[in-house]
This record gives sequence, C-alpha cells and structure tokens, in this order.
Amino acid sequence: MKGVQIHTWDIEKPYYDEAAYWSLIKALGCEWVRVEILSPTVQWLIDRMNSVITNAHANGMKILGILDRYIVNESPTFTLNDWETALINTKNVFPDIDAWEAWNEPNIPQFQLGYQDGSAQHIVDMLQKIYEVMNPTGKPIVFSAMSPQPGSDQLVQDCWNLGAASYCDIASYHIYLAEEEYGNYLQNIINTTSPKPLWITEAGVSSLTFGLEGQAEYLKDLDQFLKDYSVQKIFWYTFQDYALPEESTNYSDYMGLVTVDLNVKPAYSMYQKLATPTLPTVYPIVLGLGIGTGTVTLVATKKPVVSLLVGLGVAGLTYLVTSFSTYSYDKSFLDDIPFLYERRG
Repeated sequence: MKGVQIHTWDIEKPYYDEAAYWSLIKALGCEWVRVEILSPTVQWLIDRMNSVITNAHANGMKILGILDRYIVNESPTFTLNDWETALINTKNVFPDIDAWEAWNEPNIPQFQLGYQDGSAQHIVDMLQKIYEVMNPTGKPIVFSAMSPQPGSDQLVQDCWNLGAASYCDIASYHIYLAEEEYGNYLQNIINTTSPKPLWITEAGVSSLTFGLEGQAEYLKDLDQFLKDYSVQKIFWYTFQDYALPEESTNYSDYMGLVTVDLNVKPAYSMYQKLATPTLPTVYPIVLGLGIGTGTVTLVATKKPVVSLLVGLGVAGLTYLVTSFSTYSYDKSFLDDIPFLYERRG
C-alpha cells in the first residue's frame, strides 16, 4: 500500500477535526493521497483544495490529483475546448499537485457527462489535452482508471490503439475483489499497457459486507493479490467512512480505514503493517583471525543489540552472534546495511 483516497467533502462532516484527521493519515505510513481536483474558478472551492494541498505536503505526502467533472463545474454540455480551458486554469491555480490522473472511471455511466461520453476516442482526446497542458510542468500523468467491469480491458486496448500511450506516463486500474475474473482483466490491461508502470488507484472493500476484522484480512489478501501482478502503487479506497454504524445500508459508506467519527478500524492497523515494512530477525555471524587482544564493535543505529564475543588465545578467533528482533524501519536505515565491523588491536 502506498496511498489512500480522501475527499474534500470530509471537512463537512460534524466530526471533522483537521489536526486529528491529518495525524491519522500521516500515521498510516502512506506516501500519497488521491483526491479529486475542485473547480479552479470558484474561490471557496479553491480555498478548500489549497487546504488539502497544504496539509498533505506538511505531513510528508504527495498528491495525486484527479482531473474530472469538478474542474468543468459538472457542466453537462462542456466541450473539448472547455476542457482545455479548465486544464489551463487548474494548472495555474493549483501548481503544487504532484501528479495528475485523467478522468475517473470513464466507463461508468454515472461519471459520463458533456464531452466525456465514455468512448475511447473522447477519452484519448481529453487525455491528449491533459498531456499538452500539464506535461510542461514535469508532473507524471496517470491514465484514466477504469472500473473493473466487463469490457474495461477492451476499452483500455481501444484507447491504446488510438495512441493513449503517447499521452501518459503511468497506466492505472481499479480492483476491489481478489478474484480470478478481476485478475484476468488486470492481466489483459498489463499486457496492453506494458512497459508503462501500473498503479491501482482504487482498491477496497466494505466493513459492512466483510465485517470489521474481515475487512482487515481482505485488505491484506488484496494487497498480496495485486503485488503478484507487480503493481507499483496501490491506493486504498477510502480513508474515512461516511456514516455511523447502522445509519446506512449502503456498503460504500463503510469502506474507510477509520470510522466517520475518526476512530480507527482493524483495517487501519493492517494498512500500517503493509505500508511500513519490517526487517525479519537475523543472526549475522562474523569470524575473524588476529594477533593480540582485540575487540569487535558493531556499528549500527536505532536499535540496541546483544552480542557475544569469544576470544581464543593470542591468535584470537572472534565469534560474534548478534540478534535483532523484528522492527519497523525507514528507508534511510538501509544505508547502514551491510553492518560495519571495526577490529581494534
């Protein structure tokens, strides 16, 4: 897991607490947040979007910004020229977005309006405009992620046949179930889009459907399922629930890692484990021959160690056994591996 989906309307919930909200996201250990970009022409929406950008960056996360219906103010009649104008405004108003993702799930009727009619040609036309406007910024462009529906893999193939590969840096898809049918869709898309790296920009299940513990276990299973396909990044959908328990019968209201009132669910802890790698228990053995009395010093950081030193005679045979317990580490710790030993005579 590398990212998590958030929504700008989270701030409207009666339980919203900005400090607690972002503290919980940071503690997940994710590197990215994914969010739909709001209108670049409506000031209160600009302010809300900037609040998300500021908080994400202040907490060490990058932003994958989705370019879709909101930047054209959900106009049911917008044209390709309108789309280009909206992209230019978005680039100028929100210059600090770290990567751009094209229209979310264009193969779903509820997300189709105006020029975005779900056809391969219009998907590629709009992607090309994103490339022309946003590419000079040097920010990666992510292809439109399809909903995992029958025919979604063929639609991606149709887009690639129309030149989509020339207008994006990263391929993407959405997966919710670790099942063979969806694995087949995914493999077909990988075959089509290779050698582009692949991001899964939505993956998730509901605690209403699977139960609290079941959601956590399925998160682990889904993570492994997707890693088997060499997926580069996975974004969990979504960070927060949208209803209190028993307030709703809609499964999508309970896909969060935390409840609507910001209490962590078992899936939150599972995400943390998957997002923060662990170093397994190791037993390095060092043998050294020397003349005179010597000591061996282990140079490492961040964790106390226990060592056993046995010296034999003048020509000393040094036998060192060091045991580490499993612990989480950040990537900088890898700079200390292999361990350094210093022998002093």
